[in-house]
Amino acid sequence: MGTSITGLGYLGIQSPRAEQWNEYGPKVLGLQLAERDGGGVVRLRVDDRAHRLAIHYGEPEGFAYAGWELPHAEAFAEVVERVERVGIATSAATPTELALRRVRAMVHFRDPDGFRHELFYGQEGKALSFHPGRPHRGFVTGDHGLGHLAIGVRNLEATRRFYLDVLGFSVTDEMDAHFRILFFHTNPRHHSIAAVEVPNPGLFHLMLEARSLDDVGFALDHCEELGVPIRRTLGRHPNDRTVSCYLGTPSGFDIECGWGSIDVVPGENVTTVEKMASMWGHKQLTPSSCLPPI
Repeated sequence: MGTSITGLGYLGIQSPRAEQWNEYGPKVLGLQLAERDGGGVVRLRVDDRAHRLAIHYGEPEGFAYAGWELPHAEAFAEVVERVERVGIATSAATPTELALRRVRAMVHFRDPDGFRHELFYGQEGKALSFHPGRPHRGFVTGDHGLGHLAIGVRNLEATRRFYLDVLGFSVTDEMDAHFRILFFHTNPRHHSIAAVEVPNPGLFHLMLEARSLDDVGFALDHCEELGVPIRRTLGRHPNDRTVSCYLGTPSGFDIECGWGSIDVVPGENVTTVEKMASMWGHKQLTPSSCLPPI
């Protein structure tokens, strides 16, 4: 396959409640507010990068874009060429988009479900500059990327072909527990994307992996104190072994606060099929658009 994407670099969301993330991000999740650039965008930091999460004011609410990182200009050009070679039209970022993403180069295109994907390299960052919005020991990022996304798609096989043949991911494993779910990886993180077939495509959740299990517990405490809905109780997944809980957000998707995920070795992983979504816990407490925890 050649050059591989190194991971999920950033996520963009569109929401009429973008301003609520000014409080939700720091107080509930422990994220840091980035400098405001105007235009109704709330940008949040998870690590030393300029930002990892951008909430754009607007409607309809939901997934706006996912940014997939390449290590340098040569790798960027190679993957863009691969995308275009299979007949997918790409568009170069405008100067305004480059400035907002804080990247050196970016192109974007749509997948079979209409989700916007962005390939980029050279996002700005500064060592030791992350200061969490509340006491927090930080998140697992680096060569693992931002975290993982769980999405609903119309055709799971078309999605498999897109992530494998176009983006160059690999299948980590599958799950057959009420719904068939595919898990894709492109770095040591067990999966950067989980996809399930549904009638109406959309974003179900973003997983952020804390370095400390205590910070998952503190997130639950802060939700109770601030009246933030807890979607699912603490539980553990059988495939990536993550201990996690699911929290509601102001913008129609959930955050999975996780800890303890196992790594995979790209190219050496053996695909398995799990028959349950959780070993224990993950009991649903409040209604959510998220399907069984993944």
